[in-house]
Amino acid sequence: MSKKTAIITFCLLLVSIGNLFSAHPFLTDDYGTVTKGVVEIELGNDFQPGQKTGSSYLNLKHGLTDRMEIDLTFSYEYPQTSPLNVFFKIHILKGSTVNLSAGISHDLGKDAYDYILILSQQYGNLAVNFNIGGIDNFNAFILGISPVFSLNDRLSAGLDVSSQIKDDIQSLSIGAGITYTLEENLTVSAGGFVDIKNNSELNLSFGLTMDL
Repeated sequence: MSKKTAIITFCLLLVSIGNLFSAHPFLTDDYGTVTKGVVEIELGNDFQPGQKTGSSYLNLKHGLTDRMEIDLTFSYEYPQTSPLNVFFKIHILKGSTVNLSAGISHDLGKDAYDYILILSQQYGNLAVNFNIGGIDNFNAFILGISPVFSLNDRLSAGLDVSSQIKDDIQSLSIGAGITYTLEENLTVSAGGFVDIKNNSELNLSFGLTMDL
């Protein structure tokens, strides 16, 4: 790693210590899993400009096989720490343009589990990710769609629409994000989202991902 990249990394670590079922900076997840034996570190920070509230997280991913990973997420939502989250994800169907993955998530100390099904369709440089899942033992459901376009080998940009439903629509978030690869194993990302159902203010998100 060059001196310039190391400095950038250090600065990002200072400002970034997310979301369940998501591929930062989007709220909707993609099918991908970490390669066997690789450890991926993701740090993120979400906040609303001008507000004292916010959340930060540290996500550790480990490839158990080339098509299965385990994630551990430590998160802090001002003013308290959230329970440790454990997430298993498996790549069920691998195709040239269509891929299907599934996952199960659990917050330690709680009784409920969350479940997710992820369908990804590739159209050239455009990938469209679809999510459907049940949270809190299917007491509520989540839906998401995120088209992401690869502008070049380093830069990708996309949109995201996600919703949580329980009897009726509880939330409806619309946003956009970008990812940029600094080096082969180092990526930065940024996004912004608004929950139009609850008239929330703009929520900004920044992240850093490293593969070891």
